[in-house]
Amino acid sequence: RCFGAEDDSNLIARFHNDKFLNAVADNYFRAKMTCSNTLAAKIIYKDNNIGSGQGWHRDGNQLQFKALIYLSDVEYKDGPFQIFSGSHKRLNILKHIELMRYDGKNTRFTNEQIEKIMRDTPEQYKILMGKAGTVVLFDSSTIHAGLPLSAGGGRYALTNYYMPSYEDVNAQRNVFMNAHKKQK
Repeated sequence: RCFGAEDDSNLIARFHNDKFLNAVADNYFRAKMTCSNTLAAKIIYKDNNIGSGQGWHRDGNQLQFKALIYLSDVEYKDGPFQIFSGSHKRLNILKHIELMRYDGKNTRFTNEQIEKIMRDTPEQYKILMGKAGTVVLFDSSTIHAGLPLSAGGGRYALTNYYMPSYEDVNAQRNVFMNAHKKQK
């Protein structure tokens, strides 16, 4: 995982600076959004992996928008993106708080909590496989995760992180760039 990858590659910088993707983010937010950074990721199989993103989560309880592009073909074994569509909407958040018995502040969820949503609204669960070049656009306050990889699976992807332009984008970028230091 390499945050700020747009600084290391002109090709990645083109994805980071893509005007169409930024316009989609602006339209979704109904105001100006800024791409704070691009994550380049090589996801490979490891025994007992729980998938990219380290399991089911929301990135936060506030609006954030992402554009994910698969750089390699992604099949089931490669740990595709999975999401509960609509889980960012207020009524669904309230329903999930009741259903999963959590305080509403948590952004990480256990498999047992996710199974309750799956039983209650299975139609909201989506797995997004695709060919290299497939772009997934999503509000990252939805509940999402990378599916755990199967033996022999792996994928390459880029993810743009968009945030409201009134936020301190440079401060947020520094948080991403220094995240690996906290994990050591």
